[in-house]
Amino acid sequence: MSASVIAVLKSMAETPELLEKHWCVSPETGRFLSWLAQGISAPRILEVGTSIGYSTLWFAHALLERSEGHITTIDASQERLKVAHQHFATAGVTQRITTVHQPAQEALKQCIDQQQRFEVMFIDARKSEYFQYFQAAQTLLVTGGLLIADNTQSHREKMMDFLAAVHHASGWQVSELSLGSGLLLARKQ
Repeated sequence: MSASVIAVLKSMAETPELLEKHWCVSPETGRFLSWLAQGISAPRILEVGTSIGYSTLWFAHALLERSEGHITTIDASQERLKVAHQHFATAGVTQRITTVHQPAQEALKQCIDQQQRFEVMFIDARKSEYFQYFQAAQTLLVTGGLLIADNTQSHREKMMDFLAAVHHASGWQVSELSLGSGLLLARKQ
């Protein structure tokens, strides 16, 4: 099954304009996300911003290295989710992925109300809402959980409240990387 995921990822990367059009992470960033999820053996991953499923498939690749693990991914666009579902089916990983078709803040509130917990939370959605996503992450991530935020260099001006909150929050170890469009990594202590 891992070969199927790699084949779909390779096919998607061969059309960079498709990835750009749908605001997908770069292939380099995708590989890094997969490596991170593998390294911490994250069984539960929450993704805010599915788009067409490119980063979701990188996370799925990490999960396929072991027998357990699940991804919950949120997107408000039915059109993008339809394309993502096609990619997940072609890669053979639909059983490992739950898609949520809702605005992110509504979906995150539901996750909190249902007392769901995750080892990794990846945010790559509406930049002006990153601060609210961080507030949700404080409840949704387990101790030792990892928050990953994309576009911290390319869209920095739209998320200054988020960046200030994360960098000044107690109980978080924070690092920023110049990978792709910029990634913030914050581990909940």
